Amino acid sequence: MATPDEEDDVPRLSAGALDALKEFYGERDARQKQFEDLKSQAENEFGNGQPLSMAAFTEDWNASQFWV
Repeated sequence: MATPDEEDDVPRLSAGALDALKEFYGERDARQKQFEDLKSQAENEFGNGQPLSMAAFTEDWNASQFWV
């Protein structure tokens, strides 16, 4: 069981800070869901049933602006 001194060391957030944190996480989760929905839609429309990945966006180093 924690002593009163140990309980004082436990960080606590104010009600306002907790509300702001909940709002932040809610917005983050909403953006993540929107991204997942858009990704799913793109895979259905353009992916020919294949999941999209960064492997689809390769770099052709011979055509790179750095070699011009």
